[in-house]
Amino acid sequence: MNFAVISCGILLCFLYLCVKSNAKRNWDYEFLNFKPTSSDENLLNVSSRFENGELGKPAISGYIDWKYDVDENTMTEMKIYYSQNGRESTYSELPYTIPKMSYYDFLDQYWMKLIYPFFEDCSNLPSFDKFVPKWPKTTYLFDKCRPEPTSAPETMPRGYYRVVWNIIGPATFNIIIDVKLTPTGFI
Repeated sequence: MNFAVISCGILLCFLYLCVKSNAKRNWDYEFLNFKPTSSDENLLNVSSRFENGELGKPAISGYIDWKYDVDENTMTEMKIYYSQNGRESTYSELPYTIPKMSYYDFLDQYWMKLIYPFFEDCSNLPSFDKFVPKWPKTTYLFDKCRPEPTSAPETMPRGYYRVVWNIIGPATFNIIIDVKLTPTGFI
């Protein structure tokens, strides 16, 4: 299972649901499910697991073994869904999406602002000012990562959020992340 992609998806979800705010948020989230799949484990192999993080909250550990060259034909897209009760039939798509774009464009537009800051202390993901191809073929490690949305709105609707992230290249990488938002104070 791919922790990095899942966590990236969660971060992007928060990015699109968030507005810069200095106020303290009065909600928290719980990982319910994450399911990464690879169409070819010889090109992209993933493994992830839940572990107890700080204060007993679930965190994700694992690895992504990236073995293929990303090029201008590698694409990515992300969709976010919401449900008040978490039933499969009640999820509806939110307008906060990342339309299909090249993976290179995604790295230029979102990586350093939205993804990397959440994983710099718990992974070996690459850091860069401006992405210059090629994406490194290596094993990315994650140790008890629990991304915290630091620029989230003070309040968000309680409920269930699903992030579906697809990376389409020589190996198709799909990630589904389910989280539950609950209030931590008076709303």
